[in-house]
Amino acid sequence: MAGARRAPPAGGTHPNKARFDPMPSTVIQSFEYDADKRELRVIFRSGRRYVYEGVADDTYADMRRSFSKGEYFNEHIRDRYPFRREDA
Repeated sequence: MAGARRAPPAGGTHPNKARFDPMPSTVIQSFEYDADKRELRVIFRSGRRYVYEGVADDTYADMRRSFSKGEYFNEHIRDRYPFRREDA
């Protein structure tokens, strides 16, 4: 179709750039993934921010697709990856 526009890939206009994904969740406010660094940043409803290191692209993609982000996070990320707390 001439002149048709394609939507940018998930993660913004550059597939490796981080982008926050807001979602309805009782625990997680939003999260973003940096594919170059393999880091998942999570902002919780409490306002606390954490960075999880060494997270695979597939794990991030699965989290984005999951119905319950909090449940997926608890089962597949929490206590499984090194993390650090970030200041707001």
